[in-house]
Amino acid sequence: MLDGLEVPENGERHQILTIAQEAAGRGWWESIPMDARQALYAALEAGAVAIREYQDTVIPGLLQTPQYTKAVAANDDLSFGADTSAPDVATRARAERQRMLRLNGATYEVIVDEVVIRRLSVPPNVHVAELRHLAANSGTASVRILPVDARIDAYTVPRSPFSLYSFGDPKDPRVAAVDTVTSDLILVDEGEVERYEHLYCRLRKAALSPEDSAYLLAKAADEMEVSGHGV
Repeated sequence: MLDGLEVPENGERHQILTIAQEAAGRGWWESIPMDARQALYAALEAGAVAIREYQDTVIPGLLQTPQYTKAVAANDDLSFGADTSAPDVATRARAERQRMLRLNGATYEVIVDEVVIRRLSVPPNVHVAELRHLAANSGTASVRILPVDARIDAYTVPRSPFSLYSFGDPKDPRVAAVDTVTSDLILVDEGEVERYEHLYCRLRKAALSPEDSAYLLAKAADEMEVSGHGV
């Protein structure tokens, strides 16, 4: 095709050939058991240089402890059904995604709604351990908590969790992935993605700083243990 279109032997021809070779190769996520939804996110994460995420239901997957991931998969029959192997498969896949994020060096920032740390999505002891894990974040991500009483510009309350991906090649489109119960909506239209980027900026402005967020996470874990709900 390149010959037929008389594309010269220059940088553009080499770039096209490189893209074609990479597209034909197997991604690392194809080498281990992984459900389709995790594979989709692994593919997006693999080429991203910056990832931003808002979550209002559970702790973001890239920050989950193995115990938290396994507990979510074991209890979420709406997403995983009755598949008894789902918890182990999900836990291993999530751990690999976390490892690859560290290797790839993409910047990662998350905004977690305060309701996520107050409402149990896993057994109490697992939840408390996860909160302490986030509070002691070692630098893998910038974690910000969005307080339930936060005033968001234009009162723009988000309707669902979503993630934003930016890539090194300026020719690659920015991507927004919107999480639903049964599937994920992948948006590449510039206008649609920009709306989610504007929403993310508003949420970030209303969220706590990483330092204040770490304090709130630790405080929430302490309160849960004192009340007896964390055991």
